[in-house]
Amino acid sequence: MLMFLYGEDDFRSYEKLKEIKIDFEKKNAGFSTAVFFDCEEKFSLEKIKEGILSSGLFSVNKIIVLENFIVSANPEEKKELADFLEKKTMVFSESNVVVFYEKNVPAQNDRFFKFLLSRAQCLNFQKLAGVSLERWAQERLAKRGMKIEKKALNKLVAYAGDDLWQMNNELEKLESYVSEEDAEKNFEKEIKEEDVDLLTTAKIQVNIFETVEALSAGDKKRALKLLYDRLRAGDDPHYVFSMYVYQFRNLLKTGAYYFQGIRDIYAIARQTRQHPFVVKKAMTQLGAFSWQKLKFIYRKLEKIDRQVKTGKKDILLALDQFVVEF
Repeated sequence: MLMFLYGEDDFRSYEKLKEIKIDFEKKNAGFSTAVFFDCEEKFSLEKIKEGILSSGLFSVNKIIVLENFIVSANPEEKKELADFLEKKTMVFSESNVVVFYEKNVPAQNDRFFKFLLSRAQCLNFQKLAGVSLERWAQERLAKRGMKIEKKALNKLVAYAGDDLWQMNNELEKLESYVSEEDAEKNFEKEIKEEDVDLLTTAKIQVNIFETVEALSAGDKKRALKLLYDRLRAGDDPHYVFSMYVYQFRNLLKTGAYYFQGIRDIYAIARQTRQHPFVVKKAMTQLGAFSWQKLKFIYRKLEKIDRQVKTGKKDILLALDQFVVEF
């Protein structure tokens, strides 16, 4: 079986990848193996092909995952693997699964992208917005026996936007808090507006907003103080980093229109599928940046994210360096 997972929503696509691996291992308990290729690191086409074809006297069911091959491989490597897969389609089955995973949408004119769209079982995970985003949050809580009132949900969506990594983190934190409180009082497990005000990103967003302002003004001393204020308050450093990413992503989304001379908050909100409150906040900071500078910073954050996730850099060191080297 040849599968292809991709899309802007890398939270749901990554969850689907984990689900596929778990289901495969359950169906083939004791007789399966998983091989993972992180193609953003050094990879070998020969090893990939060998992994797909390998079998022995006692055949072992295999699931092979190639992460970010399309954005990492050169045209010659893509052509070679496409030719190989075209010739070896008979090796794919329910017990021999190859999954290509891209945490974004590849270029539409990429030949390997087109090849996978025509040959693989494809799932495109688009960003959720509006009712779909609210429903996702409600369903995720419902699986845990939890509800959320409408005002609380609206505020949470305004804070977290379409970043499901952040949204999930907030939901888990709220679930833990409300479950503990309600267990003591025998109340129904429901997240209220005041719970969101108390626990979610309201305070940290103010901190991140002020940090970005300090950085844009060249005040690294204040930016570092604000960073360590959050860490001393007990915030997870990975979460703090995700908020930096969230803030600059919002600046990029809004900036795409702002730098074209568009200043209508609600028009930008509709086009970018952001909350007007988020757009308004972003517009107050964009004057301190150029479009090129924003893109450079966001690429740097993406690089740091890869280094931290692959264990090449400590998250605390990465946060410190990001501020110092801004």
